[in-house]
Amino acid sequence: MTDEAALRRIVAEEVDRNVQTLRDSIKELLDATVAGPELLDLAGLARLLDLDERTVRRMIKLGHVPAGIRIGPRTVRWSREKIRAWLNSGAPPLPSSRPAGSCVSVKRNRRS
Repeated sequence: MTDEAALRRIVAEEVDRNVQTLRDSIKELLDATVAGPELLDLAGLARLLDLDERTVRRMIKLGHVPAGIRIGPRTVRWSREKIRAWLNSGAPPLPSSRPAGSCVSVKRNRRS
């Protein structure tokens, strides 16, 4: 084998290893991004938006974040799917008809 052929083989092997490492890293990143609860609490919403929780609270109060789902008297969650759709559409301004800080309430059947 000539020196040039040996060098080409070594470079090809190195490229294959790097490509496989890249594929593995991308798969891990995608798995981590997709994984997680469907409903986000405030901390999860802040992580998804890459903002501080206080900033997210202000945005909620001003009505700059899609409405959350009230699942208890003091518990609000946000749909991961709706937040992602909102972000993918460029996070457009929300209609001003919704009062700032409003949520959609979920009524539960209470046991007797």
